[in-house]
Amino acid sequence: MQKKIIFQVSPTKVSYAVCQLFSGEVLHFKSVEIDPLKPVESELDLLFDKDELLNASFDEVEVLHNNHLQTIVPNEFFSEDRLGDFLQYTIKVYPTDYFSSDELSNIQAHNVYVPFVVFNNYLLEKFGAFTYQHIYTPLIEYTQKESLTDDLKFWVYKSENQSAIIVFKEGKLLFFNAYEILSKEDLLYYILFVAEQLYISFEEQTLILLGDFENENDYILLLKKYINQIQIIETQLLAKKIQLSAEQLHQHFMLAL
Repeated sequence: MQKKIIFQVSPTKVSYAVCQLFSGEVLHFKSVEIDPLKPVESELDLLFDKDELLNASFDEVEVLHNNHLQTIVPNEFFSEDRLGDFLQYTIKVYPTDYFSSDELSNIQAHNVYVPFVVFNNYLLEKFGAFTYQHIYTPLIEYTQKESLTDDLKFWVYKSENQSAIIVFKEGKLLFFNAYEILSKEDLLYYILFVAEQLYISFEEQTLILLGDFENENDYILLLKKYINQIQIIETQLLAKKIQLSAEQLHQHFMLAL
């Protein structure tokens, strides 16, 4: 049986799914909190020691970097030699930073970002060559595909303390930005601010949520006070298909795409 493992990494959490390469069936799933104050290598050593399946051989290895250290650059301005220059307008960059980019061919742009090099180096020693991308790359690809036949779609993705707002008009990217959020009020503020700047009225427009939202939690209750129409992406059927619980899928939506 050919197998693939997909990691989703952040400074505080490592999640991974082992799948059949061709069917996509999830054979094993785990999510582990890691201590951001300890060396990543020692935290990963513990993880690999505790789960012997991680020491198996895999036909494909993929890593999703989960952070907000990124920006979208249209192809007409993009240059591989200027990745740090693009990022300095949205985040603080340092001379020691390593930069990478993912092509977004459907929107004629690149996602430029700072990957977690320490994770990449560790996994390179464990598995040899592998592919990696920013977590917002498959998110943008998924939402674009789901927006092709609609006049306007307003998406909000949440993962841990990060959120991304994506707006498509007739399949074309109208807006994308990522934010660090510390409270439900932060998320509401960014949604209403973006809608105001784009002249979007939630009297008519539906807000589409995906990621680690759960029905009637504090975030949803607050959003419903200001937004009439809210759609939460239904994950029950997808969760059943790939044999994850709905809660796991809400928290690790991008592993399922």
